[in-house]
Amino acid sequence: LHGEASCCRERVMHPPLANAGFRLVVPSRPGYGRTPLHVGRTAADAADAMSGLLASLGIARAIVVAVSSAGPTAVLLAARHPDRVSGLVLQSAVCCSASSPWGRPSSVREFFTGPFGLRWRLLGLAARLAPRLVAVRMLALTSTRDTLDIRARLRRSDLEAVQRFFSCDASAAGALADWDHELTDADLAAVRVPTL
Repeated sequence: LHGEASCCRERVMHPPLANAGFRLVVPSRPGYGRTPLHVGRTAADAADAMSGLLASLGIARAIVVAVSSAGPTAVLLAARHPDRVSGLVLQSAVCCSASSPWGRPSSVREFFTGPFGLRWRLLGLAARLAPRLVAVRMLALTSTRDTLDIRARLRRSDLEAVQRFFSCDASAAGALADWDHELTDADLAAVRVPTL
């Protein structure tokens, strides 16, 4: 399950899994890509929709990998539909309430309001023209490494991944809905499948 500002066409994390022999189902979450927001405005409704998708595809059980803001949907999918989930991988996933001390900063909400479409297109253009600069700036926001160290470690495949990330049609509607997705301690405690 992709994170914020992404869709089913984002292919940053998928190649290593596919190359390792996993069969991937990569849906756009509600409010992203061509999946309308009404399919799952809440994390619980989105989790139910993902369970329904697995059922319609004839997939009895799956390992669910969630990135970033897909955390609440994935946790609730595992908690509400344990018969469908054999394992859960939370990769830099949101798993706390937005109001907690570790919640999402208000700057994220501000990014997705106003002229978001224009901002995203400009970031996409920058990623195509100067992928190294965009990669360093993105990673500097989420890493404790020095930006010179980040720059020195970037490989061509990393730069291509940044370009692919910004090629998705990002959705402010999906991101703003994600903002309101919260998990309780009871939601987290209800997950009984192996979790990483």
